[in-house]
Amino acid sequence: MSAKRYADATAGLLAGTYGRSRDAVRRYLEAEREGWGQRVRAEVSRFLADLQPHGTAVADANVLIYHLEDLSPYSQLTRALLERLAEGSLRLVVSVLTAGEILAGPYRAGDEARVALATAFLQGLPNTTLAEVTLAIADRAVWLRSHGLRMPDAVVMATGLVHEAEVVLANDPVLQRPVPGGPRVLLLDAYCAPETTP
Repeated sequence: MSAKRYADATAGLLAGTYGRSRDAVRRYLEAEREGWGQRVRAEVSRFLADLQPHGTAVADANVLIYHLEDLSPYSQLTRALLERLAEGSLRLVVSVLTAGEILAGPYRAGDEARVALATAFLQGLPNTTLAEVTLAIADRAVWLRSHGLRMPDAVVMATGLVHEAEVVLANDPVLQRPVPGGPRVLLLDAYCAPETTP
């Protein structure tokens, strides 16, 4: 996927999530991917090897949005993730705040079919808990804010802490800030690389 196509496909989905304009997000994404050229591959086996030792994961919104939008190369990784969930070797926790972020794009676009698809997807995720924001999660989120995380990111990380997730699946480097006792963070970009031609 070219840098421009990736940026165009993703900018609208992420603009509201990150509180920036669609054009600002598109420019950032296009610049980020410009060096990748036309073809990017996912290192699925390395992703699964890094995920394998963990029994419980928490997912940030972008991971599930990539799956819903079939955004390559990320969708190769998310398909492998869903296979792990279906076979029962991994449990996933998704904050209801994350679910709201996933639904925001389709609602903003006025696309009821995408709203229904996203809702069915969230409800049908195998071996997955949709976690309410409890007082314990709110407490941990505010504590995480003191470590420099924005509130949406803090809620995702706090959900992971309260539900004893060993790993956070995301694609936002902000979540990699050191947090005392925090779970490991796997960024999907770390498993994507430009294809090389022999």
